[in-house]
Amino acid sequence: MENKTKSFPLLTRAAFWWAAHGFRGRGAMPRVIGRWQNPNLPLFIKTRSGATLSVDYNNLDVYANIFNTGGWWDANVMLVCERVLRPPEMFSLTSDRTRAYSRSTSQN
Repeated sequence: MENKTKSFPLLTRAAFWWAAHGFRGRGAMPRVIGRWQNPNLPLFIKTRSGATLSVDYNNLDVYANIFNTGGWWDANVMLVCERVLRPPEMFSLTSDRTRAYSRSTSQN
């Protein structure tokens, strides 16, 4: 993990390490550390597919988990989506309005 995080701020690296190896508070500690970060400082991580994902510091625990699992958010959900969807199809898990937008975008 160290080679991949050299360009990350020290506190962010600590949060990622704690999320992977902490004995307690694996989600709480990265959230606290994320709230201490400058929100204007951009931070990006790579997903499994190679896409660049912008990190929201208020939810650093989620992004630490994605980073520590090799770019996966939820492996089971992602495997199902990869089997069902074909390029250029897209999906969204947020709201009906976003899903409708994703569908219309993928059809263009």
